[in-house]
Amino acid sequence: MLIARALTQAAPILLMDEPTAHLDLKHQANILDLVRGLAHQENFSVLIVLHDLNLAAQYADQVALLSNAQIRAVGTPEEVLTPHHLSEVYGLVINVVAHPINGTPLVLA
Repeated sequence: MLIARALTQAAPILLMDEPTAHLDLKHQANILDLVRGLAHQENFSVLIVLHDLNLAAQYADQVALLSNAQIRAVGTPEEVLTPHHLSEVYGLVINVVAHPINGTPLVLA
């Protein structure tokens, strides 16, 4: 497993590009729960590229919103994943509500 190999190198930062792509919901949650738990337990940082904004909202402590290779907003999911920021970046009306269970932003297009 690539995650195990990366962790054995004991780097202070783990970089992951779309680690949940092509996975079903159960495996997406398993991967992100594992990585987040290990990062907190072993005290290292994780930088993950995700296109799924709802996964980012649920798992990220900090989010950077990119558009055309430029950073448009950085902060907590609540600060960044707003209708204003997302509508500006994606060019369509986007609604954001609080997730009914955990309160994180839930992005609706």
